[in-house]
Formats: sequence, C-alpha cells, structure tokens
Amino acid sequence: MTITTLQNVKIQALSSVLGFRILASIVDIIIFYLLFFGILFTFGYITTGFFSADEIGQEHIVILILLLLPVFFYSFLMELFFNGQTLGKMLFGIKVVKINGYHCGFVEYLMRWLFRLIDIYPMFFLSFYFGELAVLGNSLIGIPAVITIAISKTNQRFGDMVAGTTVIKIKDKKDLSITILHEVEDFYQPKFPQVIQLSDNDMRIIKDTFIQSQKSMDYLTISKLRKKITDVTQIDSNEDDITFIKIIIKDFNYYTKEMK
Repeated sequence: MTITTLQNVKIQALSSVLGFRILASIVDIIIFYLLFFGILFTFGYITTGFFSADEIGQEHIVILILLLLPVFFYSFLMELFFNGQTLGKMLFGIKVVKINGYHCGFVEYLMRWLFRLIDIYPMFFLSFYFGELAVLGNSLIGIPAVITIAISKTNQRFGDMVAGTTVIKIKDKKDLSITILHEVEDFYQPKFPQVIQLSDNDMRIIKDTFIQSQKSMDYLTISKLRKKITDVTQIDSNEDDITFIKIIIKDFNYYTKEMK
C-alpha cells in the first residue's frame, strides 16, 4: 500500500493482512468481555457481601458505571495511549496510522471508535430489537468492517475513511537495524522531510556506501553519493558532504521509524 503525504510524497507501507485485523479484533473483543464481566461480577460480589439488598442504591449503580466506562472506551484509550495499538494489535504486529503519513491524534482515534457502531456492531444492536435474530446478530459482528476493508484499496473500514486512517503491518525490527545507521533521540529535530522520498533499499545503499567510503577515506565517492541524494530529493544544503549524509540518515530514521 502507498501512503501519500500532504507534500504529495509517496511512502511505501506494508499493508496489514485482513486476517490479522480479524484476529486482533477477536482478541480485543475477548479482552473487552473479560474486563466487563470481571468488573461486573467483582462489584456484585463485593456489594452483596457488604450491603443488604435494601442498602444497595443509586450511588452504587453510579460507581459501577464509572468503573465500566474505561472498558467501553477500551479500544479508543488503548490506541490513544499506545500509539495506535490495542492489545490485539500488539499481539499481531499491526497499528493505526494516518493515510497521509502523519501521526494519528485524539480526533482520529475518537472517530474510529465512534464508527465501530457502524462497522462492527450494527447487527449486534439490531438483534436487541429482534430476539429471534440475536444469535445471527452476534455471529455477524464485524461483517460490515470486513467487507469495506476487503474492497478498499487502502485497507480501510468506514471509520478509517471518516478519520483518514488505515492499519498497517509493522515491519520486523530486524529490518530497522539493517536500514538505518543509529537510533534518533526523542528530542531530535529533523531538517529534511524530503528524505521520505528515499526507499528502504536506497537507504541501505547510502548507509553501506557511506560507511565503506569513510573507512577508506574515499571522499570522491562520498561526494558522488551526496549528489545522487540531492538529485532524488532536491534538497539544497550548505553542510559538508559527510555532515549532510549523516543528517540524511538520521532524518530518514526519524520520519520512517513509525513505519518500521
């Protein structure tokens, strides 16, 4: 799948396999029900153990609702605080990203969560009105999402389309160590966003050539390497060749680390 940034630059991202999304959703649904009924039964056990039926009032119901609220927001809160991943997504190595290549924010995660009612649970809620269809409704959970993801070129369910997001498969971390020269500090400020025009293979060649040329003090090759980079990225910079290439490698790591 190709993600196009606002600068009209295309980033090649490894699309998530539909099966991984389904399996991750099953895991998250199981976790949801475990949390929901775990809190429900625990609260019921505690209240009935310490209070008589006459003593259980509205304040206890309010406390129960407050305890269950984070469970209802499970997928939203997980994606918000864990960079686009729920426990299910972590298990199967997938994550939510914006379709334009930028990081997702509060609004995107919230929109995805809200539209789960359309994508994943419509049949489930309809079954409440038609008791005889309850079993069928439960068995069809997620079918609208599966259909829209399957026919979408960018692997989007309806909530993704509204939020401008998609789900990608995270590359093996071994690829990261091969592709980049070193890690980037959290406070690092990149200089050249144009580096995302380079592919992983481009960066491997740049890295290997740069390291070998430095070892052999082959400054002519380093100069040619710089020219090749500037021809592709159209970056105009006053840094010397070595400093320039080091920045290129570091910036590439910064802009693409969330895709790895």
